[in-house]
Amino acid sequence: ARQAAAQSLPAWLNPWNASSWAAATEPPHGQEDVVSHHSSDARLSGMVFELDSRDVVVMERWTWDWIFDWLRAGTCSCLPEILRAAGPSLHRFVASLFADEQASAPFAVRGCVPEMVFNVTEQEEGCPPLQLKLPAFEICVLLEVNLRPGSGGLLARAQVAITDEHMRNIVAKAHSQITQWDLRRLDPRLAGFTQPVCAQFDIGSHWSADRDHGLFFLSNLNLTLQLPQ
Repeated sequence: ARQAAAQSLPAWLNPWNASSWAAATEPPHGQEDVVSHHSSDARLSGMVFELDSRDVVVMERWTWDWIFDWLRAGTCSCLPEILRAAGPSLHRFVASLFADEQASAPFAVRGCVPEMVFNVTEQEEGCPPLQLKLPAFEICVLLEVNLRPGSGGLLARAQVAITDEHMRNIVAKAHSQITQWDLRRLDPRLAGFTQPVCAQFDIGSHWSADRDHGLFFLSNLNLTLQLPQ
């Protein structure tokens, strides 16, 4: 059984990772008619966030929970709880299925960040708070599973990737809302103007020369201010 697992698990991993990556990099909902970036001549672009060691510990707990939830969905409910108690032993067994010289194995998991709603102002009498609604978006969680259990925990490294398409969709949805806000509700110094003060602007982004970090910038800012007669 162990020999069969040693042959099947590594072979199963590559298709799983490819499927997870493809699902996480699909265009945002409503933009499926855009030419697919999965075509052979297209290059996918996006951002990859490296998690620090403290976040990797949190991600490790999440990974165990995900594994056991996945097992629970396809097996009897008691098996995952039995395996949870034997987590370190399970880790050693899985590591033993790979070649001795291999220090880690990649494991990709598709994730969906749900829609988020932020109250920008407090509730006022007869007036609901200004809100910023960010759309749900897909991410790919990129894990490096430690294959040398004696030298650390389950994960050697963890990253989160999001495509530029999803980032542009988030920024566009935020921009369309912000340009509708009456800024008098955000800054009392604008309270004397008689008509809503709405900012119209363009928003863009660019990467640093080493592509280590990205910057957002505003341009063509325009305000219409109506003074009392």
